[in-house]
Amino acid sequence: MKLLPIILCGGAGTRLWPLSREFSPKPFVHLPDGTTLFARTLARCAELKNALAPIVVTHKDHAHLAAHAAMEAGYAVPTMLVEPVARNTAAAVAVALRYAEATHGDDVALLILASDHLIEPTSAFVDAAEIARNAATSQRLVTFGIKPTSPETGYGYVETTEAADSIVRSVTKFVEKPPLETAQAYVASGRFYWNSGMFVLPVAALRSAMESSCPDTLAAATNAFIARRTADNKMLIDVVAYQAAPNISFDYAVMEKAKHVALVPVSFSWSDIGAWGAFANMLPADAQGVRVHASAGGEVISHDSVRTYIHAGKRLIATLGVSDLTVIDTDDALLIAANDRAQDVKHVVERLRRDGSELASLPAVVRRPWGTYQILNEEPGVKVKRIVVNPGASISLQLHHHRTEHWTIVSGRGEIQINEQLIACERNTTVIVPVGAKHRIRNTGTENVVFIEVQTGDKLVEEDIVRFDDQYGRA
Repeated sequence: MKLLPIILCGGAGTRLWPLSREFSPKPFVHLPDGTTLFARTLARCAELKNALAPIVVTHKDHAHLAAHAAMEAGYAVPTMLVEPVARNTAAAVAVALRYAEATHGDDVALLILASDHLIEPTSAFVDAAEIARNAATSQRLVTFGIKPTSPETGYGYVETTEAADSIVRSVTKFVEKPPLETAQAYVASGRFYWNSGMFVLPVAALRSAMESSCPDTLAAATNAFIARRTADNKMLIDVVAYQAAPNISFDYAVMEKAKHVALVPVSFSWSDIGAWGAFANMLPADAQGVRVHASAGGEVISHDSVRTYIHAGKRLIATLGVSDLTVIDTDDALLIAANDRAQDVKHVVERLRRDGSELASLPAVVRRPWGTYQILNEEPGVKVKRIVVNPGASISLQLHHHRTEHWTIVSGRGEIQINEQLIACERNTTVIVPVGAKHRIRNTGTENVVFIEVQTGDKLVEEDIVRFDDQYGRA
């Protein structure tokens, strides 16, 4: 029985704001060493024994980010099961199950992996996966258990029965995020492990468990997979059928109810980089406990500062006589937080969402399947963008109900369509896209097409897009 790695890739992008956003979530944030958690997950999959090529289950707004992160790290773009709407992990695993059945029958076990875990060393992960694969040959659902190092209340726990030195242990129960006193008792008992969210699931056993515990989720995922469309290496899950799936986690829907569940204790270090403190700890500290990361062009001066993390963007950040702070600077937002409150950044994101601010969802440079855009200036009734279209790429054929767009080509060669009119464009070409006109631009050259877009109107938001044709399956 071979392993079929299933990488669950998505997230709301709130815990590492402002570096991560809804449309640029944690798996794709560049770590201090320049890698991403998603690319590191692909690297671990490449080292597995008895394993097939990984499959990615991701949201339609993140598929192009996964493809870019894979290519950036030198990996082939994996096959993707693309969710039209978010329905939590139970539905994602159910779709992966139907894919596995259709392509490999019952002769595989799904290796469910999160795309945002930091695991070291890879060799220990590979060994644990092989132990779990062998345990799964007896048709058990297998989870990986992390030995607790402290009574964390933000993690789920798994209770086991056998002695702590057993290679594979039987699972008694799953517990979600206990209060502190309970977590302390769990750690002291030696019977509990942190729930890693990683599983090895034989297809037949998984199918039986889902038919028993969450048949409505399995039925919705089945209908959505049957009605799928394909585009490049992407399988686009049907939106109407998938919307019927309950919004429920795989742990709650299946693992907490399943029988014959086993746990493999693991020796590797594990973190989900759930807050800025974990991100900062990836960097060395100086004698004063100051950790610094500066992006290209950024600079940090720290004087008489202690126990502080400074993440600099494109400008100088100077701290003087401060202590126990987290300072995160990006092109469009600055976060300053007490170290012991950095995990509460979600409250800032919630406020931004209530206020309708795009700072909760869009990064300074927004990546799209066709290229990138960056907002240069914004004021009431006017927005200015710098847009880059990659060679061979095209924005979707679209229209806007609330804005006129003025385009000036800065570099590259392409073709602009406005309704039925086609216009060859190059440096200094200018066009006006009226309200309600169908339009797009296609890069027909070998270099990036770069242009400046000036929007004018009463509603200048990304939601004011109606797509008619799109080579990336978004129409």
